[in-house]
Amino acid sequence: MLKVNEYFDGKAKSIAFQTSTLPATVGVISRVNTSLVPARKKP
Repeated sequence: MLKVNEYFDGKAKSIAFQTSTLPATVGVISRVNTSLVPARKKP
């Protein structure tokens, strides 16, 4: 079974599943003209 989490209004997804021995995840981001800005600057 796949577990899907969505971020950024569905433009980014994290897909998780269980293999025969270990869990695995993959991240997918659609092609968009935007920049991801951190919530705060590092000191």
